[in-house]
Amino acid sequence: MSDLIAWLLGLVKALFLAVWDFITDMVIAVLELFLNAVAALLTALPVPSFMSNGGMQGLFNNLPADVMYFAGRLHLGECFAILGAAVLFRLVRKALTLFQW
Repeated sequence: MSDLIAWLLGLVKALFLAVWDFITDMVIAVLELFLNAVAALLTALPVPSFMSNGGMQGLFNNLPADVMYFAGRLHLGECFAILGAAVLFRLVRKALTLFQW
């Protein structure tokens, strides 16, 4: 009798786990559809004219000399490089620890 009850409980447990897996797969499928729609929407947006005509270098070339002087004195290029390295380090650390840290 106890073997029959254990088998039935195992059956109920397996059914519950199957339903749970189905629900999580559905959530992932819906999320994938949503993210694909967002990606399609972003690719449909036109590139602004100031970005397509030479990119950011054209914008920096048109900055006044005073602004470029202060940017050079404040070492903004090095600041952005350090910030980029910090963000890259954080992302690599998270990826290597499988997002546990």
